[in-house]
This record gives sequence, C-alpha cells and structure tokens, in this order.
Amino acid sequence: MWCMAACAAVWCMAAWGEGRIWWAAAAAALAASSCAIWRGGRMRGGRMRARAMALSWYNRAWIRLERRVPALRRAAAYSRRAMERAAERGGHPMDTERAAVARTRLALTASVPCAAAAVLGHPHHIAWAAAAAVPAVIYAAPHIAVYGSVRRRAAACGREAAFFLVYVHIVQTAGGGLYRALEMLERAAGAFPAMRGEAAAVRRMVMAGATRNGALLRYSRSHPVHVIGDFVAGYVTKQSTIGDVPAYTAEKAREAFAGYEAAWGRYEKSVQEIFGGIMMFAVILPMMIMLSAMLGTPQTVHTLLLSGTLLSPLVSVAMVAVLGQAQPPSGGAPRMWAPAAAPGGAAGLLAHAWGAEPGVAISMAALAFAASNSMAAIRSTRAAGSCERMLPEFLRDITEISRTGTGMPRMVRRLAASNPYEAPFARMLNRAAGRMRRGATLSDALDGIFPTFDARVAAFLLGVIHRTGGGTPAMLERVAGFAARVRRAKHSVSKSLAPLCGIVYATPFITLGMAHVMLGMFAGGAADSAPAEQLPFSPMTGAAVESYMRGMGLMATAMSIPMGVVAAKISAHTIRDTRPLCVVSCTNLAALLFLPAALEAMRNG
Repeated sequence: MWCMAACAAVWCMAAWGEGRIWWAAAAAALAASSCAIWRGGRMRGGRMRARAMALSWYNRAWIRLERRVPALRRAAAYSRRAMERAAERGGHPMDTERAAVARTRLALTASVPCAAAAVLGHPHHIAWAAAAAVPAVIYAAPHIAVYGSVRRRAAACGREAAFFLVYVHIVQTAGGGLYRALEMLERAAGAFPAMRGEAAAVRRMVMAGATRNGALLRYSRSHPVHVIGDFVAGYVTKQSTIGDVPAYTAEKAREAFAGYEAAWGRYEKSVQEIFGGIMMFAVILPMMIMLSAMLGTPQTVHTLLLSGTLLSPLVSVAMVAVLGQAQPPSGGAPRMWAPAAAPGGAAGLLAHAWGAEPGVAISMAALAFAASNSMAAIRSTRAAGSCERMLPEFLRDITEISRTGTGMPRMVRRLAASNPYEAPFARMLNRAAGRMRRGATLSDALDGIFPTFDARVAAFLLGVIHRTGGGTPAMLERVAGFAARVRRAKHSVSKSLAPLCGIVYATPFITLGMAHVMLGMFAGGAADSAPAEQLPFSPMTGAAVESYMRGMGLMATAMSIPMGVVAAKISAHTIRDTRPLCVVSCTNLAALLFLPAALEAMRNG
C-alpha cells in the first residue's frame, strides 16, 4: 500500500516538473487503488488475537456509505448472486462474498480518477482513453474467471458424456448402479479424466452427510452439461419408482450419441456461415485499407497500416474463439512441444540481425516454430490418425467375436495375432497382447496403449465388460457404429471446408498482390498519365513506395500468420496442430520474397 502511494507521489512530482499536469489524474487513480487493501490481524507473541483484527479505513468508509445508499448494497449483492450461480455450475468453490464486495468497491473507487485520466489525457494521447474502461475490467474480472471455469467444465464433461452413459449402462446391466459406477471411475486412469473429478465431488457430498440420491440430485441441478444433468435426475427418479433402469440408461446413451453426431452437422453449417467473415477479413479489409492509404496523406498511410497490423491478430483470435464455441468436443489433440519456441525465436532473431524485413523475420520465426513442433509430434500424430481410422473396425471385430461367447482377453489376443489393421494400430494391440501373456489383466494391458480419447474410453469399457460381465453385443455394436459415424462426420467437415483452408493459405498472395496492383494503378499509372497537381492524391515515389510496401508486408504477415491458427482449427479441429501454420508461413515468405520479382517479370514480358 505504502509503495503504491509513494509511486503515485513520485509520478505527481514528475508531472508537475515537466509541465504535464494531466498525469496527475493517473497518479490519483494509482493512489486510490493503493487504499483498497484488506488489513488482517496482527501477530502478538506468536498468537493471533481477535481484538487485533480490523478493517482498513477504506472499507469502514465504504460500509458507512453503503448503509446510506441502498443502490451500492444492491450492486454488490447482484454481483455476489451472479458469481454464486456460476461458481456452483463451474464446480470450483470461491469466496463470492468477498470477491463481489471488494471488486465492486474498488471499481467504484477507481471510476472517478480513471474518468478524469481519460478526459484530461485524451487530448494529448489517445491511449489515455483506455483508462475509462479500467473500472469495468476490475468489476468484470472475477465474473469472467468464474464463467471461464463453467466453460471448461462443460467442454470437458461434454466430450465424455456419451461414453459415460454407455459405461453406466454396462455397470447397470451387471447389477450395479450410478453411484457404484462413479465409485469405479477411480480405476479409469486416462479414460474419463473429467468425470473422475465429478465422481469425487459426488462422493464428497455423501461423506459430508448427504444421502446418495440427495447428492446425485444436487449434482444434477448445477451441472452445465444438459445431457448429464438430465440423465442423473431421470435416473434417480426411475430408481426410486423401481422402473426399467437398464432400458432408461440404454435409451439415454443412444440419445447422447445421436446428439453428438448432429452437433458435427451443425458445426459444418456454422463454419460455412463464418466463411463470409473470413473472406471479408482476408480480402475486403486489406483492399479498403490499401485504397484509403493511397488516397490519404503519409501520416494517414502509416496510421491505417499500423491499425491493420494490430487489428489482424485480434480478429484471428476472435475467429478461433467463435469456432471453438461452435465445434463439438473432439478430443485427441496432440501435445505442443515446448522447446519448439527456441528454434522459432532463434530463426526470427537471426533473420532480423541479417537485415531482413520485419515480415520476413516474423515468418521465419513462425515457420521454424511450426516445423519443429510438427516434426516432434509426427510420430504421435500418425499413431493418433491410425487409431482413429482403425478403432471402428476394431470394435466391429470385437462385437462379432463376442457373439460366439469368446472371452474378452482371448478376443484381443486373436485380433493381435491376425494383424488385420494398419501398422501403428497393430503395434498397439501387440503391446497389449504381450502384457497379457506376461500375466496382466485386460484392463492393465490396455491401460495407456492408445493415444486418442475415444480409443482409451473404448479400451476402458472393454475392461469393465470383462470385470463385471455387464453389457451386451448390441451396446458394443452401438459404440462401434458411433465411432465410425463420428469419424465420417469429421472427415466430411474437413473435406467440405478444404476450399476455405485453401483461401487461408493463399491470403499472403492475395493481400500483397492487391498491394502491388494498386500501387501500380494509383501511384505509378496515375502519376504517368497526369501531372501530380491534377491528382486527388499525392503519388508515392522513391522511399515512400518502399516504406509503403514494407508496411504492407508487415500487415500481410500479421494477417496471414494468425490465420494459420484459424486453418488448424478448421482442418484439424485443434490449434495444437501446427502443420497449417507451416504452410501459411511458407506462402507468406514466398509472397514477400518472390512475388515482387514475379510481377516485375510479368510487366516486362
């Protein structure tokens, strides 16, 4: 607190000495924020004494003010209730009372000095206008954090929902129940990571004194995934009325599978609608910026190119966020190789040291990073692709063999010996068969063998069927059919969106090509055909042309490199796949280095 107040005092003295009085507004905001500190108890003689606990004068003043102004109390109460509802759905406890009261008071305290800083500083520099948004950011920060936890919980559980309902059906047909299925999830090391946490939350409620049905009902009311919440509530109702619970679990599993498959169809339509926004961003926006730059002053050219350079990454981030909201949970994302940042940074620094343009240096850094990560993950990517392609066939073979009454371990060993699959998937089965020959159980033999989520869950379900004797060939056939249909849906989406990825890859040539064409049409052609004083703009020549093209190259780089991440989200359904970024980096380098010479040769020829 005293450190922040001292910084504010130094700032005020510096502002007064340099004649920049408007800095005092920002210093006042810093001093006001330094007051918003909770003062705890004091340690005396090694013991915490209750009479030493006291609120700061800042909070005592706010308490008196809130007693006289009911609107202030209602604002904090509204914030607390909103965070309580979201925290319960997010599954993470938090002190909503303190967060709501403290952030509301701090936001209201900072509103006056921040508004003064924005009003007084704006005429001198436009960046001061951002101070007006600081109180809103302070007030919204805890809400954003809580809603982010809700989103993460919903995405993690939604990916596992359909397979979880199949798992509950298997346990139910073996004589267990929903609570028993949640207890057994402790052995699902890599199959149900999210639902293991959910099961632990339900068990904590029971340990705290709630009945099993009461804990399940409370859990269902606050769950962010409608499929799971509705299933749990309906299960408790069916069980209490002694209904046909196995038939209910089978029907809910079928509905979950159907809903997940339909979500991929909706995603394909949503991305096609987003295509219009990407086209405007990749083609129309650069054209408008270039046209405005040609008709403006040099200062306008600099401002427009700088705005386009700063705006492009933000638009790409927004596109990835929108695609992530529309995309169903897919799972199976490859891991990022953290050391890949080292060759990327080294390549960019070396290119800059050798005098390369900023766009070339950034493209070199992105290419080195993406290529290093792709090469490090090539083996795991091939294994994941083989697993995704072969899983439906493997489950179909398991289903057919199970109709003969053969035991599950013997099925896996027979399929491993016959080797009817691709080499990576066949190696996985051979590893599992080798473990079983050394005495491992089916569950232990299949644990950690498969790299994708769907395959890990399928292996876990096979182990549960072997241990409990539950499940039916019909349910296995349903799981196999679901895996096959989901794979076809993903392939259909990737195939239909391939033209969109092609446009993303060609973005550097489109942007820089238009820049060269407009430069020749408006600057060179117009200047040659009419005197400069008769033109509505000043034609660029010499150093101005080089500066303009350098700025256009940087803007094209800032636009195309982030679009490689968008292409990864479209084609591979995850931003961790850096192969599209490799392609975009190469096309951007080609456009920066070779396109001017190619256009010059075409004009001369």
